[in-house]
Parts: sequence; structure tokens; C-alpha cells
Amino acid sequence: MKIGLVDVDSKMPNLALMKISAYHKGQHDQVELTTPIFAASFQRIYCSQVFSWSKTPVLPDGAGKVWYGGPGLGSVQLMSGINDMCPDYDLYHCDYSIGFTTRGCPRRCEWCVVPAMEGNIRPEHDVDVFLRHGKVLLLDNNALAHPFGVQQMEKLVRLGVKVDYNQGLDARLIDDGVARLLSSLRWIRFVRLACDSDSMIDVVRRAVRRLSSAGFRGEIMAYVLAQDYESTSHRVEELEFMGVDPFVQPYRDRSGAGTNKLVSEYARYVNQKRLFRSILFEDFLAARKNSYLLNSNINNLQPTGEKIS
Repeated sequence: MKIGLVDVDSKMPNLALMKISAYHKGQHDQVELTTPIFAASFQRIYCSQVFSWSKTPVLPDGAGKVWYGGPGLGSVQLMSGINDMCPDYDLYHCDYSIGFTTRGCPRRCEWCVVPAMEGNIRPEHDVDVFLRHGKVLLLDNNALAHPFGVQQMEKLVRLGVKVDYNQGLDARLIDDGVARLLSSLRWIRFVRLACDSDSMIDVVRRAVRRLSSAGFRGEIMAYVLAQDYESTSHRVEELEFMGVDPFVQPYRDRSGAGTNKLVSEYARYVNQKRLFRSILFEDFLAARKNSYLLNSNINNLQPTGEKIS
């Protein structure tokens, strides 16, 4: 059977499609990544969509049987027997492993879809299920919130594998013991945290101090959920003062509706690090022909001689 896999909008290799590929290759099927325009040449099609605001593809007449799924369509469950497959890393020519050790999250952040889609925190897979390289990308939403996630971290320390927890770690759960554990891991680059509200500033600050006391000397970054300019710029300034690299993520609801133009421009500015650390925000706006935003009724966005963070 000829199987077509359509990756609608992934920003990284699509784990679900890699598992589907592994399953069908195990059935001796021919599997290919494809696009909707070529769907008619396949007997079966799987379309995976990550973001709810992406346009779901309409496949042409003549396409085989089609399955749609993915977080963007409100589905995170793979068919029985597929979820436990080791991903087919050849599909995207990956030189690193990808997987979840836990799924779900015990938090109930009003802006987050994870609890509604995945439920409470629970074990997912031992790293042995998907670990095939010396580097691994972990997609857990809150690995520190479950003993199994912490046990898997301890296992990765013993294995000496380089790691990246892509979705970030919960700074509220970084006590002295966890800080020592995180300092023992071999990080690909960042320890990723989150600072999604002003109330998290002191929490992140404590976590950074504990990591430093535990001997961590690597880079720390923090996701910054951006819903308004004032709070976002305040958190960015505080993170910079801590030596934490901020990455601003403008809020979007499931319909795709986002924040105002100023917040979007500020995120673009902060996330381009060479610009962020060399020019003022108002100069950035002027260069992008958005200097009119400087005249908007926002008290803490006034042209000054100093860099606005």
C-alpha cells in the first residue's frame, strides 16, 4: 500500500507522522511525505495539523482514504498500537531523538489548551522507547510535575545524552534538589523556563539562583507570553537583568486571533537578538514604518534616550 503523510504546519519534525510512518513501514507499506496536490497518487493519506488557525487542506478528488488529526484539530490521540512505536527518524532525516516522557499538566493556566486536550499529568514513555541518538528533544509540557518525568531525567543523566526540554520547565518546581539534577544533565543549549505573568518573575529569579548555586553554568531562556505591552516589556526587562534570554510569544486563541500590533512588533524586536541588543525599540518601529505606534496612548512607550526593554 502507498501511504502519504501531509505535514500541514509543523515547525519541527512531526512526531505523530514519524510514528505512523514507522507503523506502516513495519507493514511493508511504501511511505512518503507529500503535499495535498499529490494526494491522488496515494491509497491512504494522513494529515497532521498542529495549529488551530492553520488552513486544513482539502484533498483533490481521487485521493485515497484520509485521516485528519493533530492538536490543531483537537486530537492528540494516535490509533491503537501506533503511539508506542519508536518514531521513523529517517522520515525527516533526524539526527536526534524526539518523544514525551509525560503528557498533560496539573496547572490550569487560562491561556493554555494542554489540560483540556491532554488532561492531568501522567507518564507516557520511558526514554528507551524512542531514544536512538546521542541527543534528544523532549516535548513534555511539565516534566517536573510527575515523579516519572523526574526519574527519566535521572536516567538521561546516567546515559549521558544531550537534552532539550522544548516546552520549558516549571520554575515553581525547581527546588535545590531539582536544581542539582538539572545541573547534572547535558544540555544541547538552553534550560528553558517560562515567565508568562508578572507573578512568575520572582519564581524564575529563585530558580535561576538555585541553578547557579547548584553549579549550572549554561544558558537559560524563558518563554514570555505576551498579551499586553506593559506587562511583557516589564518581564523582558527583569529577565534580562537576571541574565535570562527572553523569547516573546504573542498570545493567540484557538481561532487564531492574537494581540495588538504593538505587542506583535515588540515580540519581533525582542526575538531578533542582534537588533534587540543594539537598537532602541522606537528605532526598530521607525525602520519598519510603524513609528505611528509611538504616538499611541501607551504610557510606558515614550521616546527616550534609553533602550526600552
